[in-house]
Amino acid sequence: MRTLTVLQPWAGLILTGEKHIETRGWNTNIRGRVAIHAGVNEKFLKEWPRSSMHWACNATGCVLGTVEIVDCIPLNRIAERGYLYLATEKERRLGDWSPGRYGFVLRNPILFDKPIAAKGKQGWWDWQPPKGGIDGHA
Repeated sequence: MRTLTVLQPWAGLILTGEKHIETRGWNTNIRGRVAIHAGVNEKFLKEWPRSSMHWACNATGCVLGTVEIVDCIPLNRIAERGYLYLATEKERRLGDWSPGRYGFVLRNPILFDKPIAAKGKQGWWDWQPPKGGIDGHA
């Protein structure tokens, strides 16, 4: 399964339905369901109140769940592509909306019941889910 490593707390925020656009400096043609891996680097977690966050925002070095990528757009073209409703102040605080960046438009997150330990990589990489499916999700 195609997988993207995202630093925390953003990986958890994607899978708890709080973050709907993942901002990147590169475009992608990948669409459909992908896995979200929480990277091991905790440098950004120091800026967040960890005790009040969902467990999925604190876990690192694991695959937390899956989400659908429905589009990838240059962030400066968000209005003309019909996604202006996603460009909220909250969403802008949860990503890097600098000029020249792209937004992966996300829908239908599925948070696993338990994180699955995995070593991540930069960019897209392939993750093999455990045999028998994942917490009821094959």
